[in-house]
Amino acid sequence: MYKRAYRLVFSCIIYLTPFYVWSEPVLIIEEDSSLLNADEQYLVRTVNRRIPNWLTEIGVDHITLKQSTLSNQTLSQGKIALLPFNPKLTVSQIQALDRHLKRGGKIIVCASSSKRLGEMMFVRPAAKIGSHKHGAWCHLTFAKKDTLFPQTIYQHNWSLYPVRPAEKSTTLAYWHDEHGSNSQEPALIKSPHGYWFTSLFLDGDKNAKQQLLFSCISKLDSSLWRSSIDTQLKRLTALASKGTYFESVKTLKQSANSSRILPLLKHCEELYKSATLCRSKGQYEAALIKAQLLNKQLQRANVLSKKPFTDFDIGVWDHNGAGIYTGNWSETAEVLSENGITQIYPNMLWTGKAHFPTPYTDASKTLEIYGDQLAKSINACHKKNIEVHLWKVCWRLSNANAEFRKKFKGSGRLQVNAEGKELPWLSPAHPANQELEINAMVHAAKNYKIDGIHLDYIRYPDRNSCFSKSTRASFERYHGAPVTHWPKEVLKNGKLAKKYEAYRAWEIHQFVKKVNKAVKAVRPSVNVSVAVFGKYPSCVASVAQDYRAWLKEGSVDTLIPMNYTHDPYKYRSWLGTQSSMPGSAGKVMSGIGVIAQESELALDEIIQQMEIARSYKNPGVVLFKLDHAFEKRILPALGALKNVK
Repeated sequence: MYKRAYRLVFSCIIYLTPFYVWSEPVLIIEEDSSLLNADEQYLVRTVNRRIPNWLTEIGVDHITLKQSTLSNQTLSQGKIALLPFNPKLTVSQIQALDRHLKRGGKIIVCASSSKRLGEMMFVRPAAKIGSHKHGAWCHLTFAKKDTLFPQTIYQHNWSLYPVRPAEKSTTLAYWHDEHGSNSQEPALIKSPHGYWFTSLFLDGDKNAKQQLLFSCISKLDSSLWRSSIDTQLKRLTALASKGTYFESVKTLKQSANSSRILPLLKHCEELYKSATLCRSKGQYEAALIKAQLLNKQLQRANVLSKKPFTDFDIGVWDHNGAGIYTGNWSETAEVLSENGITQIYPNMLWTGKAHFPTPYTDASKTLEIYGDQLAKSINACHKKNIEVHLWKVCWRLSNANAEFRKKFKGSGRLQVNAEGKELPWLSPAHPANQELEINAMVHAAKNYKIDGIHLDYIRYPDRNSCFSKSTRASFERYHGAPVTHWPKEVLKNGKLAKKYEAYRAWEIHQFVKKVNKAVKAVRPSVNVSVAVFGKYPSCVASVAQDYRAWLKEGSVDTLIPMNYTHDPYKYRSWLGTQSSMPGSAGKVMSGIGVIAQESELALDEIIQQMEIARSYKNPGVVLFKLDHAFEKRILPALGALKNVK
């Protein structure tokens, strides 16, 4: 009876939000200057997608304003203006923001060096700074505890937009390095006019960052509590993969290990009732804190309810290529081993740079500072029975230094788009490029006891490449005849468009086969794996990845499709297609977007995708990506999954 009553009360609270609730939306100011450079354009695109999504998920009403439209009228639509990354604010736009403050408005600023904006916000900004040292600024910690702010937020920054508090402002949080030492660089400053964050909001540790954003917003405008609390409670009182608290509990009670989690579920029920009661009394902050505790208990119960993932490999992509604790591979291997990780894919070899000595490319800063990362990782990981699969980024020159890139310009070795512009990608059709890439991988396989070579960017950038002279010559040999009107005849709707699409896929496949043969000639045991787009067959036309053919012909040992999505139905569909391809048995390890641009998954969503992979008899999964947020928020649960009894 009491359960039904609580269910009815909470359902009314969640689904029948009172009509009198009203609050002004948060105004997200979207940078739209034509003066942005390529890096700024990329960052603007990502934050302008990320921040609105985050606010939507936590029920904060918001609208987006183009920066060029800032005026008294547009800014009057809301109390809080949020500037996620606005490096090209004009004088008139800053003046509009100043008038907004004088009318009683508030501003949240991220990653800015604007001195005028700083004066308005009572802070002293300085020029952007960077660090070649990994982990110099990898998490922020609050100087004083606040029940609403998360105490620690994980985010690895290569650069900061430093500020110091001026009169009337206070530093709330500082950036710390990977060992926990305070860098003395402010992360968040509270001002009479709002808040100032010294970095962009990057991906990773999403829940903590959403909590930080909401804390700042709600402290500036308490009316937003009423309009967002129900969305937040509904989200926090349920497993993300189940939708509601009652669906979550029902599923957990039906699990094979239900008896061992009954005490946890009892505690969940108490927290649920308490959160419901606090909400009904208008004690929103207390309700939110109870719901956060409830979510942790639900996640823990979910882990303990699962069948152990024994005889199931769990790999992880290490995007920085230097381990969790930079250069200290013994500590990294210890942490990974304790938590059930059996494979690591360290990002150490690019076209133009490497974290280990090789005659085929330049040394990275990481190699110069921390030494041979490949040797150190193999030595430490093999002691812990962790396989090391060298991650090779193919064709792309984005990580190469200027001198290395310069020697390819005008050489005929770069990809060219349909407009005749050279791209910072080597052409797969040029024999010298293939030789350069293969030699670098063979050298690594010959000189290091690697367990695998992992090919990434084993594709074209998109449909609009490559139309270089070397590609034309290669295509004409494939076609068996000259092309009179190049590239017109091979472009979309051209008479040779389909033939050219097949040629591009053939060219990439030939390279994959050459790599496999060459590295196995020097180390027969090496596993050749490929990171590929998840959606097939559209990736054949878009980027020339016909991995069905690769599996069928045995050209790769392991296929790792990047199945990055929140949608379990889409994930199941993609993986089902991949796992049913000829030659796929025992060769597909699904890539899961734990912390990726396309998806950032809750713990139960990760487990759900692992279970789907196991249902398709995949030998394991590979998780993206290894960082401190992954270490602190995800790894302990993975260790429990491997050791559930």
